[in-house]
Amino acid sequence: MYRDSLSLKIDPVRCSSCGLCVRECVNDVLTLDPETKRPGVKPGGEARCIHCAHCLMACPSGAFSMDGIDPDNCPAPGKTLPDFDSLLTLVRNRRSIRHWQDRDVEREKLEKLLDAMRYPPTAVNYRNLLFSVIETSEKMNRFREAFYRDFFERFPESDEAVSWKQARQNGRDIVFRDAPHLIVAAYDENSFRGQVDCVIALTQFEMLANAMGVGTVWFGRILIVMEKFMPELADKLGIPAGFRPGYAMLFGYPAAKFHRTIRREMPRVVFPG
Repeated sequence: MYRDSLSLKIDPVRCSSCGLCVRECVNDVLTLDPETKRPGVKPGGEARCIHCAHCLMACPSGAFSMDGIDPDNCPAPGKTLPDFDSLLTLVRNRRSIRHWQDRDVEREKLEKLLDAMRYPPTAVNYRNLLFSVIETSEKMNRFREAFYRDFFERFPESDEAVSWKQARQNGRDIVFRDAPHLIVAAYDENSFRGQVDCVIALTQFEMLANAMGVGTVWFGRILIVMEKFMPELADKLGIPAGFRPGYAMLFGYPAAKFHRTIRREMPRVVFPG
């Protein structure tokens, strides 16, 4: 599951021998040399390293360089973080959008959202997700029309085709909801919990998108279609061999403005023991 090798460099000028890196390492990879008091890798430690880079981040003097990551290029955490009430407001205001404005999300915003997809956690820090993104409404319209055409030709008697065709004849798109954009998160078949990693990543995408005023809706239907009818859709989405679609999301600017949030029932909570 982990990488085949570990590249770890320690700047002897910067290192203060404080030992914080060793204490932070959960897999017992590092040790302090009894003579030099400098950190180093234990025998066999390379195989245990999950490349979480906590040693790099915990080092107050920036003495660690790991897997080519320069500590000087890693920004400080920031003096302030969003407080609980601010984040709760964001969560409560999240809606599943099914009606969209007829405009694309600006390229700059989209690039910021996709750049942020380097940060969601993955099981055992595997970090090998792939994102297929339909970035313009023009491309989305072509994908949508090709999808319906192929589906109706190949599965005309299916319950799905009958209901979808009826909706299309009435001017309704009940599959894609006329959304301008689509993102599909795919996982490496060798990953430990790849589909879960995809859901975690898209959850963070959704929260960040909503913070920008971009709406989203989870889109499990396309995964069902790929599993049941059209596995070749993965290829049309640019998902290569060795990767599987984990989950999908439609996104764009909402057509409606919501004037209040809804009060949900408290979930069941247990405190075992």
